[in-house]
Amino acid sequence: DMLTQATQAVYKKNVELAIRNKILSVLRTIYDITMSSVDISESSQRIVDSVVKELSMPLALIFLNENQNEDQKARLRLVSVNQSAKLEQSFVLIQKFVSDVNIEREYTENLLNQSLIKKEKQVTGNMLDILMPFLTQKDADILESELKVKTFISYPLYFGGRELGVFVVGIGKTAEDLSRAENMTLDELISVI
Repeated sequence: DMLTQATQAVYKKNVELAIRNKILSVLRTIYDITMSSVDISESSQRIVDSVVKELSMPLALIFLNENQNEDQKARLRLVSVNQSAKLEQSFVLIQKFVSDVNIEREYTENLLNQSLIKKEKQVTGNMLDILMPFLTQKDADILESELKVKTFISYPLYFGGRELGVFVVGIGKTAEDLSRAENMTLDELISVI
């Protein structure tokens, strides 16, 4: 019994160390990206790709704030999504284009806007919450199933007190199933981005 408990404790610590090593690798990559590129589109694309690769997540998105002008209302525009054939095929299934994803800022029911309004992360098990009114519930269900994503976590991005946008990760397990180390890893990652 004591040996089993000790083995479980060591195993748990090893898992936490493995997660910590992954986050350090991602942080190193993000640091390299930000130091080598001044182009926001290129930087954000490399960030989502590295997060998905290093942390084995099925989905990462970055939305940037676009201010209102004569031609359009203020909105969050999807600027980066991890490169995935599965993601592209999934959007083909619902007959929509990733490049068309825009969420108007006045649509305050949307979880992305809630992240910015409340200045804190938001968690949901329904993709519709982050992509409404762009998607229907049927579209969201198809995408979740195809991408095997159960939870979406949106993090507001600020720089110098100014709203930049929102970073979203999609994970293949429920929020309740995330370990303490995984939660810490995500929170730490976002503080660097």
